Amino acid sequence: MKTHFKGLDSLRAIAAIAVVIGHIELLKPRSSSQSFLAHLPDGHLGVILFFVISGFLISYLLFEEKKEFGTIHLKQFFMRRILRIWPLYYLTLLLSWLFFSGTYTGLSTFFTLTIFPNIAHAMGEAWPNSPQVWSIGVEEQFYLVWPFIILYMRKKWIPVLLLFFVLLYDLGPHILGYLKLHLQGNDSYYIIIQKFIYDSKFSAIALGALIGYLVSSKHRILTILHHPIIGFLSILIPFLLWGLNIHWGYFTDEIFMVLFAFLVLTIATNQNLKLPKELPILRFLGRISYGIYMFHWMVILLANRIFKIDFDASDGTYNFLFYLFVFGGTILIAWISHITFERFFIQKKVHFRPSKLTP
Repeated sequence: MKTHFKGLDSLRAIAAIAVVIGHIELLKPRSSSQSFLAHLPDGHLGVILFFVISGFLISYLLFEEKKEFGTIHLKQFFMRRILRIWPLYYLTLLLSWLFFSGTYTGLSTFFTLTIFPNIAHAMGEAWPNSPQVWSIGVEEQFYLVWPFIILYMRKKWIPVLLLFFVLLYDLGPHILGYLKLHLQGNDSYYIIIQKFIYDSKFSAIALGALIGYLVSSKHRILTILHHPIIGFLSILIPFLLWGLNIHWGYFTDEIFMVLFAFLVLTIATNQNLKLPKELPILRFLGRISYGIYMFHWMVILLANRIFKIDFDASDGTYNFLFYLFVFGGTILIAWISHITFERFFIQKKVHFRPSKLTP
């Protein structure tokens, strides 16, 4: 069973860098002093790329496990997810609560502590000092259901279900908007549900899951997609449009998640392209990208205390020092976390590898 695809670490690194830059420009005190980095790719789309990568890789491994063992060992799967995701998730919540002031409502606390932070986010009750944790809830909720579908549904119906889910999920906010306008009722409920559906982006994970299915099945469509020209365009187009900050209004996320699906598929599996060797720095950042994503918001808040609006420096120096502090601090903390705190739990995952002897 192939467990590592070359290039995915680099994609994770690029996604993490885009997210951090976007949040720096959103949060830094001297907001009127935007750096040239503010014009780089939309950081929100970095989260969409994370979702597609996650959906692809985890779904591929689940399909391969069922192919090899004839089943999916659900207990082992969930324990591996818990050991990889929950320790750093809850550590982030604890640190942000201990060291940064904020208003923690009952709804925010309840939903965030129960791995439903995206629901709190949709209700305007996001976790104050690490609101980016909403995306962790999206992934955990998707993978709470997805292994059961792979295990019990006939394989030929799985791609149909995924395509239907993607279309329904992307059209859902429009349907709710129509109902809100034409039916009587409490508008706030429609707005919350609409925001939950639109913001959670389960469809991006589902699209990643679809390409995981195609790769595991060695589907014949891959022969067409692996054509060198198609592969080259699959890499060029998403990075070009993302780099130019091209937007298509309400459907920007949906279009980019499709482009990212082709990108991930090409980077991970197209052997017909002579891709450049991964840069060691991108490979390193990709491996600690979870920590970068979880810690960067708090590091930005710390930087805000140091580099205040009246910080005595020119705009160029101010931006340089601010970015250096945030990226340097975030990477250092994420690396230390990865080789100490996270590794302690990751090493325990070995006890939950699938086995033919497991009932």
